[in-house]
Amino acid sequence: MITLSLGNRNFNLQDYIHSLIKGDREKCLSFINKYLETNPNPTKIYEEVIRPSLYRVGDMWESNEISVANEHLATSTSEFLLNHIHQSIHSNQKVGKKVVIAGIEKEIHQIGIKIVADCFEKSGWETFCLGANVSAKDIILFVKTTNPDLLALSLSLYNNLPDLEKTMVKIREVYPHIPIIIGGRAFLTGRRQLANKFRSAFYIPDLYALDIFIQNQNE
Repeated sequence: MITLSLGNRNFNLQDYIHSLIKGDREKCLSFINKYLETNPNPTKIYEEVIRPSLYRVGDMWESNEISVANEHLATSTSEFLLNHIHQSIHSNQKVGKKVVIAGIEKEIHQIGIKIVADCFEKSGWETFCLGANVSAKDIILFVKTTNPDLLALSLSLYNNLPDLEKTMVKIREVYPHIPIIIGGRAFLTGRRQLANKFRSAFYIPDLYALDIFIQNQNE
């Protein structure tokens, strides 16, 4: 059982996950609001609530503990909650930098992408979140039209790692110098060294590391 201490109150994260797979928006929203009262930092709620709960849902789906329908319901409920959290994100200071964020082709999950976009947005970046299942060709064309300072690629499924590498090869053929960051659930089981194959490419293990990376880019 996973518990989170919020001031004088303890909350069972497993109860939140149970509500999530049932699609109980009211209970999940109540949990999120109580958490935000004590921990207003979006990064903290993403790392301590949203990400571990969705990883657990993914594990439950892979082990057939829940159905595809329940997994989709948990995802849609989480997207609803992310939109709610997004309302608390605001940056008065714009840093004049742009980032393009995308899930590669064959990737259908986009919650991680939205969370990464929020992290950049709260730090004053202009964000272009392309969503999931974006081909290398479309990423390259969009980069051409927007001329971003950074490209962020997300990967949820370990089996798609070869496709991520192929995507990065294609991007580097056209844009040899644009910084690229990669991350996502797929890297929990390895291959974190993939970024080392490419110039100016970086693996970001979590959102705390992402915040530090963004802060360094802002300096």
